[in-house]
Amino acid sequence: MLVYLAFFLSGFAALLYQVVWERLLALFSGSDVRSAALVVAAFLAGLGLGSLGGSRLADRLSAAGAVRLYAAGNVLIGLYALASRTVFYDLLFLRLSTLAWSRALWAEFVLDLSAWTLPRSLSRACDYFGGSAREWLFDNPKIVVLERHGSAARFHPLLLDLAGRHAVRLRLCGVRKGNEKGRVERQIRYIRERFLAARTIRSIDQGNRDLLVFLDEVALPRPHPTLPGRTVRDCLDEERARLLPLPARPVCTDQVVPVHVDKTAFCRFDTNVYSVAPEHVRKTLTLSADDRTVRLLDNTSLVASHPRCWGRRQVVEAPEHREAIIELKKAAKEPKGRDRLRAAVPGIDVLYERWVEVGRNLGSMTARTLKLLDLYGAELLATAVQQVLERGLHDPGALASICEQHRRAQNAPVPLDLPLASHVHDRDVIPHALETYDEKPKKS
Repeated sequence: MLVYLAFFLSGFAALLYQVVWERLLALFSGSDVRSAALVVAAFLAGLGLGSLGGSRLADRLSAAGAVRLYAAGNVLIGLYALASRTVFYDLLFLRLSTLAWSRALWAEFVLDLSAWTLPRSLSRACDYFGGSAREWLFDNPKIVVLERHGSAARFHPLLLDLAGRHAVRLRLCGVRKGNEKGRVERQIRYIRERFLAARTIRSIDQGNRDLLVFLDEVALPRPHPTLPGRTVRDCLDEERARLLPLPARPVCTDQVVPVHVDKTAFCRFDTNVYSVAPEHVRKTLTLSADDRTVRLLDNTSLVASHPRCWGRRQVVEAPEHREAIIELKKAAKEPKGRDRLRAAVPGIDVLYERWVEVGRNLGSMTARTLKLLDLYGAELLATAVQQVLERGLHDPGALASICEQHRRAQNAPVPLDLPLASHVHDRDVIPHALETYDEKPKKS
């Protein structure tokens, strides 16, 4: 019965993988019928090849061995499924725009292929060219076209809004018309062979800086492919006069969403959390994010600004926000006993660091050290702490032992912790000589 259940679950997971991977790959292959057919064909080809190879292996294995091989194969597929989102998305991507006549190109590296990055890259390309072409030609990715039937297409609303502000016409590449894609594909090959080959990109900032230098110093001065004696820069200077002017007001391509600030003064965005000042707790703020900065606004007032984090489940906190919380909440303040030790023994912070490193309970360590402070005094305890640090120790027992050694060296009285009740007055008691107790009183 368990074997049949395992077969059912593995088949269900296989169909689920097909649907999910088809959605993930839509950013690269598009969302039309041909793209879906390619994904299904690749999936079925993998099933066929796996069945062919598995049948030959099964003939050579025992029944138990075949079941183990089947289980190992499903485990490997599951591990690949867990890593597939990182493989498909957590990479460095290249956005490229080119002008049809001058062959001038612009490109930038981006960290994701979401619908928000395309308008931002297109707006930067227009700024680089000094104007906008009258028509933008695209392939069929999901971030450009949501649905397509023949020549009819429904474009993404963000792209439509940007095209309206630039007063340009959107058009998709025709089916089986390679000449429409050829110019862009040749530019991609040019970037790959002339810029990316044998180049190490350590960060997106360094990659974009190097890419901009390459475009200005190598790509623009190159000869034009169809106009002899002219460079791409010369043609771009001539084409700029025919480009549409940029909008009078810069087009905002930031991602703007409302966010709720939780009770810990953090708000969530893209699986990460960003801090705000504690006075905005439990409020709804406006988040405006581009690829570099995340800004939080209360109406039109800027509340906080953070560098955008492209990691996952990270905490981005400004130091001033943490300091404000510590000042506001008494529970976040350090214990008064620790403040007393810092005032009496200036170098005790290093000892606290050692206690944290070795996993000591700071509350217990503070209580025991305070007792030594009461018994031996601040001067003697400070000397003992200094010697403990010099010897590389951290145990409070060693601290007490050194305090006792210094007390004996100074011939100081034995420290006794003798708590008295509230009704007992604190007075100096003068002891009598014990030798006289054995003497009998003389009779007169």
